[in-house]
Amino acid sequence: MPKEINRMIAAEMEQRYPKGTNYLVVGFEKLTGPETAQFRKLLRDSRIHFEVVKNSVASRVLAGSGLGAGTKFLQGPCALVSGSVELPSICKMMVEQSKKLENRIFIRGGYMDGAAYEKAGVVVLASIPPMPVLRAQMAGSLRAPMARTVGAFQSITRSLACALEGIRKQKEGMSPPPSPQAAASGPVPSGAAA
Repeated sequence: MPKEINRMIAAEMEQRYPKGTNYLVVGFEKLTGPETAQFRKLLRDSRIHFEVVKNSVASRVLAGSGLGAGTKFLQGPCALVSGSVELPSICKMMVEQSKKLENRIFIRGGYMDGAAYEKAGVVVLASIPPMPVLRAQMAGSLRAPMARTVGAFQSITRSLACALEGIRKQKEGMSPPPSPQAAASGPVPSGAAA
């Protein structure tokens, strides 16, 4: 019977962890019932899946899916953490919860895009801003040089306009002022003698 249960668990895990899935391996100890319930509710609300696993079954399934680089962290009581959100967001939440629960939940490592990350790497991943913030930062960094270029062109055209205005005023100052009779009679038609 235990072998059949392990096969059923493995089949379910194979569906949940297909090739390309990113995950964390988290250890835990001495959590109270209310703490566990509150922790699981927080993860569920954030669309993060927390699954306590049997290390041998998880190792087999992950290695079979091509995700075996992270199986070296499966030691002692473990849980796999994955979700539909980006792994840096999951890392951030787990680092925060680890601090909040006074290290009764601790990060052992993680797997992302074909590479295994030790705890220090996961902490670095947690410091990466969420994707919308990264997009805004990228747009801002692209916008700044364009704004400087537009400002430079506006400065050049402003300077040119000021120079042309100065030349116009200078030429007006050089020509003799019109006689009062010519100003009263209006403009002189071309080809007519004054």
